[in-house]
Amino acid sequence: MEGPWDPTSPSSQTSPGRSTSSFDQSANGRILKALNVIDEYSRECLASFVSRTIDAKGVIGVLDGIVAERGAPRYLHADNGPEFVAFALQSWCCEMGVTMYFTEPGQPWMNGRCEAFNSRLRDEFLNGELFDSVAEARVLHHHYQTDYNRFRPHSSLGYLSPIEFSSLALADQRRVLAKSARRRGWYAKEFFRFPPIHQPALVSSAVA
Repeated sequence: MEGPWDPTSPSSQTSPGRSTSSFDQSANGRILKALNVIDEYSRECLASFVSRTIDAKGVIGVLDGIVAERGAPRYLHADNGPEFVAFALQSWCCEMGVTMYFTEPGQPWMNGRCEAFNSRLRDEFLNGELFDSVAEARVLHHHYQTDYNRFRPHSSLGYLSPIEFSSLALADQRRVLAKSARRRGWYAKEFFRFPPIHQPALVSSAVA
């Protein structure tokens, strides 16, 4: 993304993500917390991890899993929850070369896309479920995540689902890179040795 960081206008696949928190209870009245990680560019939910408590170590564990599969993002945007401002997560970001941004207190508009995801999560899923255990909550969160990624169209994505949009964006990247490779005289087999350049911008969190 060119120029200074603009917290309101993601304009490329390396734009930052957003994060917020919300709370709910399981059937026995105990708190359940969900860490949702969103690629702001494609709106894809990359993780929805549920636990009674989630500290910085838990956040790092979730992010490590995503990074192992997709590579590290350029930006990570989170709210000011203790799990995000902790020194351990700041050290992880420094080690991974990730720039960390925080939503300013009292400025929910800076976090609009994640707020929208959390609102949809609550309206379509949480308000209609009563979880008897963490294990049940994890399974049902995963089902919602899969449905959201594969079958929920977004007007901002041309009425494509996040997975469909990501696939098209990656195909476009490969076409551009392949054209550049041909101009440079590279063989196709050499080009396809390289991983895609898309580095998802991660956004965390909702608390169920």
